[in-house]
Amino acid sequence: MSHYTTFEERLEIESGLRGGLSFGEVAKQVGKNRSTISREVRKYAVCEKLGSAAITYNACRSRVDCIKRHICTSECRKPSVKNCKLCGFCNDVCPDFEEQVCVSRFKPPYVCNGCEERSHCSLEKTMYHATEAQKKAEKGISGSRRGV
Repeated sequence: MSHYTTFEERLEIESGLRGGLSFGEVAKQVGKNRSTISREVRKYAVCEKLGSAAITYNACRSRVDCIKRHICTSECRKPSVKNCKLCGFCNDVCPDFEEQVCVSRFKPPYVCNGCEERSHCSLEKTMYHATEAQKKAEKGISGSRRGV
C-alpha cells in the first residue's frame, strides 16, 4: 500500500482549507496525521501575485493613500491607468515602494484559501491547489525513482 497522498485526499485538503478548517479538522476528514497535512500544504502551496476580481495586484505599503501618477511611463503595461495605486506594475519602478506582506501567510494554515479578506486583497497570496500539488508530487516521485 502506498503512503503517498492521493489526488482525492488532496482535493479534500483543498476543500477543507477553503472552508477555513484547521489542520486537525482536515486531518480527521482525510484520515491522516495533522503534521502530514501541514507538511503537504507548506510543501505544495504556490505564491500568486494576483489581485482579485476588480483589484489588481499591488503590494505597496502606501497603495491606499498613494497620489503618485505615471511613475512607470514607457514601461507601463497599463498606460490608461493614471494613478499608480491602481497599477500593480508600478511596484517594480517606484522609488518609494515598500512591500507589505500579509502576516496570515506565516501562521497556520499558511495559505489564503479560506481567508475572508481574499476577495478584496491586493497582496501576494499563498494558495494550495490540489491539481498543482498532484503535478509537483508526481514529478518528485518519478524524479526520485530515476536514480543518480
